[in-house]
Amino acid sequence: MMGTRAAAARGAHSARVLGIVVGFGVLAGAWWVLVLVGASARGAELGASARYLAFPLALLLGLGIGRLGARRAGGGAGVLIPAAAASAALVLLLVPLYANAQAAAGVQLVALSGLMLRGVRARSRPPSSADGGAVPRPERVALLTLALCAVTVVLGVLLAVRSQAAAILLLPVAAAAVLPAVGAGRRTGSVRAVAVAGLGAIAAAIAAVLLLARAETWPRELRETESLSYARHSLWSDALLLWSAHPLTGAGPGAFYDYSATARSEEHLRAVHSSILQVGSEFGLLGALLLLVVLAAGVLLAARGDPGPALLGIAAWSALAVHSMIDHLYEFPVVVILAGLVVGWAGARPPRPTGPPIPTALPQAPSPAKSPSDACSGQQSHRGSRGGGQPLRGEFSERSRPRLSREVPPRS
Repeated sequence: MMGTRAAAARGAHSARVLGIVVGFGVLAGAWWVLVLVGASARGAELGASARYLAFPLALLLGLGIGRLGARRAGGGAGVLIPAAAASAALVLLLVPLYANAQAAAGVQLVALSGLMLRGVRARSRPPSSADGGAVPRPERVALLTLALCAVTVVLGVLLAVRSQAAAILLLPVAAAAVLPAVGAGRRTGSVRAVAVAGLGAIAAAIAAVLLLARAETWPRELRETESLSYARHSLWSDALLLWSAHPLTGAGPGAFYDYSATARSEEHLRAVHSSILQVGSEFGLLGALLLLVVLAAGVLLAARGDPGPALLGIAAWSALAVHSMIDHLYEFPVVVILAGLVVGWAGARPPRPTGPPIPTALPQAPSPAKSPSDACSGQQSHRGSRGGGQPLRGEFSERSRPRLSREVPPRS
């Protein structure tokens, strides 16, 4: 019976994993077809399409690593991903890269550290005389994982504060990491609420960007900020005009750079600095809808996990989506890999024990052999207790058994 249940559980898990892989594979295939058809229609070079073609590959790679890491967390091999995350954070902090991409990667690294900390399963025991007073190996692995996660959190925060938007979006990620610790995010209803909030935040960010792109002038408060400058206003307006000229399929990869004089003015302005407008201007409504499906699928995938990791995964994925609506962050493979890793880890339930249950009671010693009279009395008492605890007619109750046993004379 237990073997059948274990096989059924493994089969259900394999079916879920296969469904996720097939779903994201279909999305990736549709994305690649859209990019290649658009590039062929425009006669664009491969370089203009490379960033779009790399996006699904980076996302699928991150999802695979995340799911694998979640199922190996706490074991001897589980220290590899914490070490890689700390190393990646250090490299990102030192190498020259677009500051907003560094900041977005920092937010994802902080979320990943929270997931790794929750996934630590030390399985340690106190040092015994057989260990010679040394710390057992599982506990050493757990301590090393904790140290690496702490380093990654510090470096991730240092990266996140390089962008004002990322620093603000780091707050809900930190709140999602703290909520389960105080008992406020351990229910499935909390996950649903956060998922709805994440999808709502993404939709609100898209609506705000489209409204600002249509506006002839921006409020003075927005024009004075560094992230929403005059150059960004010009880029967004040009992208919306190009999208309006090619509403369904867009103008093709690389068309925005040729269309916008602002984009050609400086190297760091060659992109729209808004993912929804970048995709819409070059791939039209079809590309924009496909991007929205990918963003919604990420939220739903993260919500499949246990409540604690799910909250963290939803918050990190939604934060990146909101940030990318006012920037071009999905063009950086390192950011996409980290985001996929976080979502894959958050949505992967840890392995459950599938063997037979562990007995909770100690085995009882065999009772001494009973005489025929005791056995007869026991059967009568058992039959008498079946009817709601009342003895049947002509039978002895449990209360009368000791009195009867004292009245029987001892055997000679």
